[in-house]
Amino acid sequence: DGIEFTGCLYSCPAGTYGNATDFTNAECSGLCFPGHYCPAGTATPTPCPVGTYLPVTGGGSETSCLPCIPGTYSDALGSSADGCAPCAAGSFSSTLRAASCDPCPVGGYCESEGAASASMAFTPCPAGTYNEQTGASDDASCVPCPVGTANPVPGSASASVCIDCLPGSYASATGAGICTLCEAGEW
Repeated sequence: DGIEFTGCLYSCPAGTYGNATDFTNAECSGLCFPGHYCPAGTATPTPCPVGTYLPVTGGGSETSCLPCIPGTYSDALGSSADGCAPCAAGSFSSTLRAASCDPCPVGGYCESEGAASASMAFTPCPAGTYNEQTGASDDASCVPCPVGTANPVPGSASASVCIDCLPGSYASATGAGICTLCEAGEW
């Protein structure tokens, strides 16, 4: 007499989602949208994690989300067509799936955008200067040693490297790498 209902027989296939009831075909509500993935039976698409992106529709699992490559990052859930942004000058990222970029180390600066490692982008401050700050993007961050001091070591990270000139030598300008010896008969 009556048909006995025992439950739904099918789930929405991977790559699609169903956010309504009473579906009559496998298309469900539609393809999972960019920046999201939909395993089989998904009612609400899941955003791709930070450090990844998905520029197309129909992602069926988290592995559908593409990783940000070294030198780029994505700090947002569900990144789509925009993909991953390059690290700004003064920073780098050396890993896949980076959610942020690391600051350039002390002692120098990183001018390049999209750097995949500190060594790829790092330029040490010249002798006679130092840089105590991370994230520097140009040589303006290299602070010259004051008059009367010198620093022969490039890439220095502290003002303490600026050493007073010894008696019988001098540094008459800022940023000296070495102290100049006085001529005979001078001090």
